[in-house]
Amino acid sequence: GHNKTEGTVIGSEFRRVTGMFSYDAKLNKRVDFGFSANVSNVKQQGILEGGAYFSNPNMIKYFMSPWNNIYNADGTPNINGLSGLHNPLYTLSNNEKINDIIRVINNNKLKYKIAEDFFFNTQLSIDYTSSRYQNYNNPVHGDGDGIGGYVENSAMSIFNYISQNSLDYRFFVKDDHRFDLKALMEFQKVKTNYLYGYGENIALGFTQLGNTSANQSASSYK
Repeated sequence: GHNKTEGTVIGSEFRRVTGMFSYDAKLNKRVDFGFSANVSNVKQQGILEGGAYFSNPNMIKYFMSPWNNIYNADGTPNINGLSGLHNPLYTLSNNEKINDIIRVINNNKLKYKIAEDFFFNTQLSIDYTSSRYQNYNNPVHGDGDGIGGYVENSAMSIFNYISQNSLDYRFFVKDDHRFDLKALMEFQKVKTNYLYGYGENIALGFTQLGNTSANQSASSYK
């Protein structure tokens, strides 16, 4: 599936792509096999909607004077004489705030018939998420003005897997009572990795963290 949504505020776009596949088969009279996978990718270009930030286009309509010219005489966005506020038509076109998330969910199962009403089941489930964030603020106008622009990047991966093995037995008493017994063993592990980087002073035409030259910092955890 594919979904592309244009936000009600300029600079806020959302795109989602998903795919799913499943397969079940009876390998022989004793063995059943099942496989399923779900893959999705979400990409969002966000805005600073969570507070009264100068670059928040939702705030500008309340605080900017209606007498300020949004455009210059030549049609370019005006970035002067705005009483300290930011022109969102310039910042949204020259900055980046992107969230990009990939998620993969996979399930594998095998069922073996040991005897009548007696089964062995094994299952392995995997849930993997990769999240990347890019925040670039240009050095000319907006939050990056005065420090030569800045970039911050973060990357997080979460790997979660669960393994289950069970024995299932069913028996009847006088055809009126059915009993199901299960002996189950389960193992789960979650692995997380996070990396963050920040840097200032970046030349026009460059948007990557490696192009910054001042106040660089990094952090991580796992």
